[in-house]
Order: sequence, then structure tokens, then C-alpha cells
Amino acid sequence: MTVRETLDFSTWCQDVLAELVRREKLQAITPVQDIEILMKAATIEGQRSSIVTDYILKLLGLDLCANTMVGEGMK
Repeated sequence: MTVRETLDFSTWCQDVLAELVRREKLQAITPVQDIEILMKAATIEGQRSSIVTDYILKLLGLDLCANTMVGEGMK
């Protein structure tokens, strides 16, 4: 992806996360326990970005390949 596409995707993920939380509150839905733990951990100072990243990876089903290199050195 280009730098622009990467930033657009990041913004989209943040919007999806915010919308998910909003809908859960609106419909009084309790999240799955591991996701609930991740969301609570996101409130800890200094851990927010990595916890939110882990949450998004899990949400998109990418947690199993999270450490896979993308692209190559020249691209």
C-alpha cells in the first residue's frame, strides 16, 4: 500500500472501532471476554496504541499473521 492508503486504512480502523463501541453501548451488548479484556487494558497509560492495534488485528482476523513481513526491502 502507499503511505496514503496505509493512513487511510488506519483511520478507517479507528472509525470501525469507535462505531463498534457505540453500537455495543446502544444495544447493551457485552463484548466477548478476550475483547473486553483488551478494551479494559487499552485504558492503561502507555499501553493504548499496542492494545488497540492488537484489538484491530483480532477484529480483522489478522492476529495469526501479525508479525509477517509485508513487501520487500526495495518496495
